[in-house]
Amino acid sequence: MEDNFEIRYPKKGDKLVVHVGEKRLFSGWMVGQWRWYPDAYKEAADKLVDQIEGHSWEDGLVFPVVFLYRHYVELKLKYLIIEFDMLGGTVISDKEFNRHELVPLWNYVKGHIGCISGAVWDKEILRSLESLIKELDQLDPNSYRFRYSHDIKFQANPLPDSISLGHFKEGMAIIEAGFGYIDGGIDMETEGRSQEAAAYADYY
Repeated sequence: MEDNFEIRYPKKGDKLVVHVGEKRLFSGWMVGQWRWYPDAYKEAADKLVDQIEGHSWEDGLVFPVVFLYRHYVELKLKYLIIEFDMLGGTVISDKEFNRHELVPLWNYVKGHIGCISGAVWDKEILRSLESLIKELDQLDPNSYRFRYSHDIKFQANPLPDSISLGHFKEGMAIIEAGFGYIDGGIDMETEGRSQEAAAYADYY
């Protein structure tokens, strides 16, 4: 028995956004919460990689996978910049913050990590994290190569011959752990300052 398949064309009154139905996700509570955005892109990429089996007809999925992972790294670096600026009393310029190149964003993070007082950072972790970020930046320097077939001069964007997405996912987990290492320092500094402020308030 053949399944009846009918193409549903657009018609008057169709809408994309409704507030009832299956697989409803709630986003209103995350308004303005920068920290939720990077992790969401990484989780989406992880789920996609987990479903890919390596068939030739899946080759095109390399574009959203790499873009999602790269966007995760860009947003995470910008989140760290926001946190360091709050702790250090600095303000990154709009031009620097709005750029898409990963290395300058990482350099800003690295240059402001000293605002974590008394921290003894593992240099190997930071150097290795930097190496992975630089590799990703070389793979997709401006966040264009996996979003568009051509650059702004309409020259074909170069792509690697192949990418092992399983290995790529593992590498992104390592980057995530590196970011978590820095995040831990931020959390300790924030908590320490909060305790000092509370003790000062109690004393005076």
